[in-house]
Parts: sequence; structure tokens; C-alpha cells
Amino acid sequence: MDNHLLEITPTELVFLPPYNKQLTNVLRLRNLSENAITFKLKTTAPKKYAVKPMFDYILPKETKKVHVTLYAQKDNPTSDTSDSFQILCFPIEGHISQPFDLKSLWDGTVQTHLSRYKIRSRFSQNPSQESEHNMDMFASTFSSDQTEDLMTSTTNSEIATPSANLRRERDDLKNKILEEQRRSSSLTADLRRSKEFKLFCAAELRFNQVVIAAVFFMLGLLFHILVARLSS
Repeated sequence: MDNHLLEITPTELVFLPPYNKQLTNVLRLRNLSENAITFKLKTTAPKKYAVKPMFDYILPKETKKVHVTLYAQKDNPTSDTSDSFQILCFPIEGHISQPFDLKSLWDGTVQTHLSRYKIRSRFSQNPSQESEHNMDMFASTFSSDQTEDLMTSTTNSEIATPSANLRRERDDLKNKILEEQRRSSSLTADLRRSKEFKLFCAAELRFNQVVIAAVFFMLGLLFHILVARLSS
């Protein structure tokens, strides 16, 4: 079979520490042919990786992203540790209609009619030494046409400059301060109303006490007057 159906970048999957959390690399598969092709990705360590999508199709001259996720590792892999990935593909005959049953297509494919590509994973122990390598791999991922398409198709909301991020954080902080001020004002008003209500209740209680005392005084005075008249 033709082994020039796909262009695969990067040529190896480099995973950087820490390895105690999930790490994801992205493979970009570009269809170099004039026909649609379908691919499937396999690995020698299926319990260590999640691949999404595991199989799919690519239209002519288009690119498909495949996310390869390394599960969190209990033990750090050494620099000698390496896993293999194999990408199988073949051209699709006829027109692709939706929904397209890829599973049945692969079930009926003869293995000898497949094109095969192999890449490997690598585990770095020194991330600083990988920075230049990663920049080169990232730059090689895009052609000049792809870079121009990316710049023209990405909206301003998708590209956040540092100054825009700072303005957004400043506005968020300002909104939080205003919200706290409103809450504080509301709480102060509630406390003030509560104090005024307590003062009103205390004043009313003292007034009632004075009235009751006056009533008892008048009753006592009338009692003494009544006793004096009866005695005379």
C-alpha cells in the first residue's frame, strides 16, 4: 500500500513531568492524497493511554487532530521508557455520506491492504532541555498557509493578550469590591434598623413603667382619701 497518504506531526510524543497527573499530546494527521482516507491508532500500552478519536476519516488535504492522553502514573517513568503507537490507514472508495459507518468499514478491511506508520513516546526528565525542541516541533506543525488560516479564523475573543487579561482581572476585582460594598451597606442598614428598633422598644418599656407607677400612685392616693373620709 502507499505509505505517503499521511503527514504526521510531531514525529514523536514527548511527555514532560510531573507524571502524577494526566498529560495530553496532540497528533496532527494531514491527508496528502486526493481521496478521503480513514485511520485507526493503536498502542502497545492501551492501559496507559487514552486516544481520542481512536479512528476517524480525513477528507483530502485536510488535517485531523488526535489527542493522546497519558494517565497519571504512580511511578515516574525513566528516560529509557518508551511506548509504540501504530497508525493504520487506507483510502475510502466512493462518496462519504452521513452517518458514515467507520466500524463496519474497518471490520471488512483486509489487513494487508493497510498503510502503516509508527511513532514512539518519550519521557523527559528535564523539562528545561525540552523547551527548544518543543518550539521547533510546534513551528513545524503548521505550514505558512495553515498559520494564516489560523490567524484569520480565530476571533479576538479567542486570543487573549496579556493586557486584555489584566483589564479583565481588574474589572472582575472592581465588580467584586462593589458587590462587597453593597453587601456591607445593606448589612449596616440592617444593623442600624435593628438598633433603632431596640432603642424604641426600650423607650416604650420605660414609658410603660412610668405610666404603671403613676397609676399605682393615684390608686394609693385615692385609697388614703377614701379611708380618711370613712374615719371622719
